[in-house]
This record gives sequence, C-alpha cells and structure tokens, in this order.
Amino acid sequence: LEFRRVLFRSSNAMALSNLINGVGAILAGAIADKYGAGRVVVGGTVFTMLGLVTFTVAQTPFDLLMGGLFLGIGITGTGINSLVGTVGRIAPADRRTAAIASLGMSSGIGGFLAFPYAHTLMQLYGWQSSLVVLAATATIMIPLAAAMRGNDPVVFFESQRLYNMPERFRGQEGVPVGTYGIPIGEPEVKKAGTDLTQIG
Repeated sequence: LEFRRVLFRSSNAMALSNLINGVGAILAGAIADKYGAGRVVVGGTVFTMLGLVTFTVAQTPFDLLMGGLFLGIGITGTGINSLVGTVGRIAPADRRTAAIASLGMSSGIGGFLAFPYAHTLMQLYGWQSSLVVLAATATIMIPLAAAMRGNDPVVFFESQRLYNMPERFRGQEGVPVGTYGIPIGEPEVKKAGTDLTQIG
C-alpha cells in the first residue's frame, strides 16, 4: 500500500512536469526570440538541476510536486522549442529545413541515450544518488549555451563614407577587443534629409 502511495504521488509530480513542459513550450520559444536562446538554456539547466535535487531530498507530497514544477520549467527551457528560432536564423536559407530537422533528430538521440544512462546510474548508485549525478551531468549544457549568446547574430559591414565622413570608431578606444554591440533603443540619426533620413 505504501508503495502505491509513493507511486501515485510521484506520478502526480511527473504529470505536473509534463503539463508545465507542454504549456511552457510556446513561452520558452518567445523568451528565446526576445532575449536569446543561451539565456533560456542556462535558466532551464538551473531549474532542471533544482528539480532533480528537490526529488532527491523530498519528504512530503508537496516536495514532490515542487520537484515536478522545477523539472517541468527546466525541460521547457532546455528543450528543442527554445533552439529552433536560433538555428533557423543561423542556417542558410537552402539548408534551414535540414538544420531544424537535424536539431529534432539530435533531441531524439539524446532522449534515447538518456534512458540507459539513467538506468545504469540507478543500478550502480541507487535512485537518490543517481539523481544527483544527473543534476551534475546537466551542467554540461551551461558552457554549450555560451555559443548562443545573441538572439539574432549578424555580421554587417558598412562604410562610414556613406555619411560623408572618414572611417572611424566612436570615441578614442579604437577597434573593440571583445563583442561589439549597440544596445537596442532609439535609432541614431546618421544623416538627416528632407526626403530620406539615414538611421542606425
């Protein structure tokens, strides 16, 4: 009877996790489009780890539900939904469909490999320790997400002679060493005109 109660409560937690994942997929994609997939993946990784650790130390049904909630948010952030937009923008137009299909295939392969990996861990270390190892394994996603910093990476070259001035950078700092970006905000008027105005 006790086993059935634990199974029932665990099933509720996993059902909540799947529900959050399904509902949050659209939201995760929208956030990734606005703030970048890298940030969403990092946030999803943190919630995945938090969910796994919560399951490990759970003592009450509420603890299990909280673990399911955290895990659902985590899976939503690290799933394919937050990556499709980035891959679609980076891939050339003639290879975009294949790139997105490869992303889906990679996700399927990852899920296929995860089951025997988790099963082996449980056989070797027990279910509680295996969840801790899985949480540690999830940290691999954080450095991988660093490659997706921008939500719309673009390389754009333009001569400032178009603005009737010699080539120069703003200020005296010269060529920037790190990432060079202009924050989104009000457009800067490069050259005002009566019929046409150049902005940047």
